[in-house]
Amino acid sequence: MKMVKKILLGLAATAAVVTFVSCAEKNDENNMLDVKGDSCSIDYTNETDGYSRGFQTLKTKHVDGICKITINKNSAKDGVLGYIFNFTENADKTDNFTIAGVRINGTKLEGYVSDYKNVGGEYLSKGSDFCDAAGIQVGENNCEATCSESFSGIWKTLKTGVGNEVSVWVELVANDSTSVNRQGTKNTYTVNFYDHDPERTLNSDSIVYNASTTKLASATGIALNNPLEENVEHFSATKGQSKFGFYANVYGKQTLKGTWKIDSIYHEAEEIEE
Repeated sequence: MKMVKKILLGLAATAAVVTFVSCAEKNDENNMLDVKGDSCSIDYTNETDGYSRGFQTLKTKHVDGICKITINKNSAKDGVLGYIFNFTENADKTDNFTIAGVRINGTKLEGYVSDYKNVGGEYLSKGSDFCDAAGIQVGENNCEATCSESFSGIWKTLKTGVGNEVSVWVELVANDSTSVNRQGTKNTYTVNFYDHDPERTLNSDSIVYNASTTKLASATGIALNNPLEENVEHFSATKGQSKFGFYANVYGKQTLKGTWKIDSIYHEAEEIEE
């Protein structure tokens, strides 16, 4: 039985400051993703009957940000476009990360948030699902990797027909429990999904919104993999960062087209030297 723990859905808010996002690390084994700075695109046809997955992180670490995801509808079920965040590496070289994903199911738009722990580094894009270091798939017996999922379900009905685009803004909020619009439990993420740009600005560590904050859905209580220490009150360029990235899962015999754009970042760290 798949090891799944539900993360509660709720309403909350987010933050960020506009900065440049660095170039990507190469862990997209199937060469599905075209990453350019803070943007990514995909136009990929999966010729197999199974899943084809792409996974790529950026070199620079950040605290939180917002990602505009646009899907070009090709069929009833093309695949998933995901925003990777909270990415950290363990001492044994396994990885922890969270994915906020968007997918089309017929004429419906769906989204989810999945939090993974102890995933084998060679299985980020290899195979049909994430696995532990021994190659045992998440949810199978004796797998040391785990997945906690929070599904927001169906949000809205889309226009039918090939070629129609839909965009979703996925906003991350790293909570410190005291700053305005960061008042969730300290060292947890809130993930907000919008069908418009919330136009947020930053006033020190507090967040101000300049457009409607009506959300499609939210997920709360996602633990930071690089939390603030107990005596540290706020995030900074050296406290609370993790890697961002892009994820795609193209279903069998399908073509997935879409784009990602990270346009607002809160506390960017220095680029990692390779």
